Amino acid sequence: MFLYLKDKSIFLLSIIFLLTLIYHKDVREILKVNKCPLCFGVRRCSDFDTGKFSIWNSSIFLKTIIFIKYTFGLSFVIFCKLNDQNVVIKQFDYCYDPDESSILNSSAGEDELKITIIKDLKSFLDIPFNSTLSPNIRLCPTTDKLEILLESIDSFGNNDIDLLQNVRYMIHTDPEPFIQQILKAEDGWPIPKYFGGCGTSNVAEYCGKMLTQCVNYDWDSRKQIARQLLDSALNFTFNHPHFAFYFSDITPDNIAVTATGQVRFIDLDNVIIVEKNTTADLPSWTELHSSEDIECDNCFAFSSDDICSHHYSDHNVYAVCREILNPQSHLIDGGLLHSTPLVFFEKHPNFKEILEQCVSPRTLDRFYYAKKLMEILS
Repeated sequence: MFLYLKDKSIFLLSIIFLLTLIYHKDVREILKVNKCPLCFGVRRCSDFDTGKFSIWNSSIFLKTIIFIKYTFGLSFVIFCKLNDQNVVIKQFDYCYDPDESSILNSSAGEDELKITIIKDLKSFLDIPFNSTLSPNIRLCPTTDKLEILLESIDSFGNNDIDLLQNVRYMIHTDPEPFIQQILKAEDGWPIPKYFGGCGTSNVAEYCGKMLTQCVNYDWDSRKQIARQLLDSALNFTFNHPHFAFYFSDITPDNIAVTATGQVRFIDLDNVIIVEKNTTADLPSWTELHSSEDIECDNCFAFSSDDICSHHYSDHNVYAVCREILNPQSHLIDGGLLHSTPLVFFEKHPNFKEILEQCVSPRTLDRFYYAKKLMEILS
């Protein structure tokens, strides 16, 4: 009888929670925004407190998924409106960290605390991708330029310990908001604009449909998307004054296309950041790193150590060409540039060859073929 009543109570609580989600669009309690002030910061907390967020996709299916993840303490995403702006709120499941406790509860002064946090960040950012800890972000070949990265964040100051704690949490759990504050959308980088965080949640711009939903767009639209992808791959590699950014999970699910046809990279969790001017003595530093095209089923192989030991790598270009544009892509049937019109082949008879060379070059480097493809697709 007791078990029956207990099961019945759980069922009723589940129904009440789902009805609350369906008819009450306040997301403050759902996201537990006050759980961890030093996680993603407090920049957006006043908006949560005053009810400025409302769920704009209120389907029962979506809210059932949210309920399941909420119940089991999993991370989840909610699509909301902040005033008139469509945004994405990502709630990250907070995990207690003994090392974190030793830092947060330290009685040291601010200067000593800052040194401790910076030391922890440098130690974590120096861990290779294939290690047991498997971090999602790496700074290499040294971590000497970490302070330059930190200075890219708006309002970051030498004595801002709270912001430094926020950065530490991001680095250890979800590097995406950290990257969004370095490669700012306002500066022209093709990523979502970052609006800030509150507790274990962060808020960013909603950028539109995933690329997987755009693979059957008309030829001209897909052609322009492909050109933007190649341009972005080159920009992430060359356009930052101090670092090259290599994203290890460039897939159609992690790219969005806005209503105006602009490409946005929306999943920035997995990144290798290479300093362009290093004090490290590396024999192959001045050589261009060429990603090896390894044949494997449903996989994308790369070496973070190889990328870190060269001034520049063609990793981003390789990922775009192999995973998205390639007619043999295992992620898009026929590749993004499928169903190429005959008139296009007649005008550009070398198109197929150049695309093949971008995937697996036999003569010149991938950067050359990426630029040739961009010319053809213009």
